[in-house]
Amino acid sequence: MKKKYKEYLEVGKVTSPRGLKGEVRVTPWCDGPDFICDLSFLYLKPFKKLTIERCFAHKTAVIIKFKGIDNKQLAETLRGSILYINRKDVNLKEDSFFLQDIIGSEVVHADTGEKYGKVSDIIKMPANDVYSITSEDGKTYLMPAIKDILADIDIEKGVVLVRPMEGIFDNEV
Repeated sequence: MKKKYKEYLEVGKVTSPRGLKGEVRVTPWCDGPDFICDLSFLYLKPFKKLTIERCFAHKTAVIIKFKGIDNKQLAETLRGSILYINRKDVNLKEDSFFLQDIIGSEVVHADTGEKYGKVSDIIKMPANDVYSITSEDGKTYLMPAIKDILADIDIEKGVVLVRPMEGIFDNEV
């Protein structure tokens, strides 16, 4: 069964206008500012296409000038807006994937086949991502997404194979 993917993915939020010429400050929710600046388009719900005229990283934010947003008043109308990409606009490297595509995947022990639950969220942390895994009985476990634990991620099958450290799951103590 082929996994169904979301067509549009969240990549950031407009936090404020910047300057008088229609630029906006965006907090990125993706790999970083450079990812957004490599794009030509972003989208607003209900998926109105916005053309990026200019984009650059500024500290941990991104400053974007969209075509047709030419003054501070128009930029102010975007404050608080969630920005999206269309996955068709992005060419991922081989063996790369969107983190969003992991959510909902079954987490299974690589050696024993024991099922721990499904990835319910991914928390971005400075050192590494952390997968929030919800078991069938509703318990939530936090697992660092590091090479020592992740054996394989099969996006097509919706499976994350792991070799967890002791103590991550109740029965691993």
